[in-house]
Amino acid sequence: MKYKKIVIKIGTSVLTDDTGRFNTIFLSAIVDDIAEIRKNGVEIVVVSSGAIGCGMDVLSLNTYPSSIYERQAVSSIGQPLLIDIYRNLFSKHNIKVSQILLTHREIHDKQSHLNILHTFQLLFKLSVIPIVNENDSVGTEELRVGDNDILSSYVAILLNANCLILLTDKDGVYKLNKNNELESVIPVIREVTSEIEKYVKKQKTKATIGGMKTKLSACKIAMEHGIPAIIVNGKKNNVLPRIMEGKREGSLFLPKKK
Repeated sequence: MKYKKIVIKIGTSVLTDDTGRFNTIFLSAIVDDIAEIRKNGVEIVVVSSGAIGCGMDVLSLNTYPSSIYERQAVSSIGQPLLIDIYRNLFSKHNIKVSQILLTHREIHDKQSHLNILHTFQLLFKLSVIPIVNENDSVGTEELRVGDNDILSSYVAILLNANCLILLTDKDGVYKLNKNNELESVIPVIREVTSEIEKYVKKQKTKATIGGMKTKLSACKIAMEHGIPAIIVNGKKNNVLPRIMEGKREGSLFLPKKK
């Protein structure tokens, strides 16, 4: 399949090192890959975590904020820093970026929905890559989508994307062996069964709000709307170009008919 429009979600586990501190090494490589993909005319939206992590770095916090008010404050500090990182990395390829902050209201309100869609379409015409994040700094519990994995699936549906790619620190969804241990990656998933959900519960990722469980939920949402989704290791070299070339990477969730 030729991909014309894709949504790439970059998770916290890809943006941080083994100590949990924000690190641009892997992000820089991903940006290089995105720049290469765009040469083939692919329209790309990036849904990025990391605002709270950037804010924590500035404030020298070692513990993830527990209350929504603390997360809102820390996110408001980190969000401009995060977009500056993207701006600097993409500028090396002469690519401009924009920032779009969303809540549940903008996605599901009909008029706001159309306004956002028109904004994305214009940004594509201007050859700008939108960097999307949930508006943590103002989003109340009623307005929050809840996780950037889920947000990325909604954005993919909004744009009628050809594929949703979730970058994490795991190679995909692993199945269990006879000893109830994680064994090999499941290359193709046609239906999210209770058995696959059991596998996911066994998989551990770095301490984040979402983790593999919400990635599975995001893939289910995409599948239900006819969009293929892939969970793949974002720390592997050139993983995005290989996906664009049709090579097998990570776990592919095949969509149902629209």
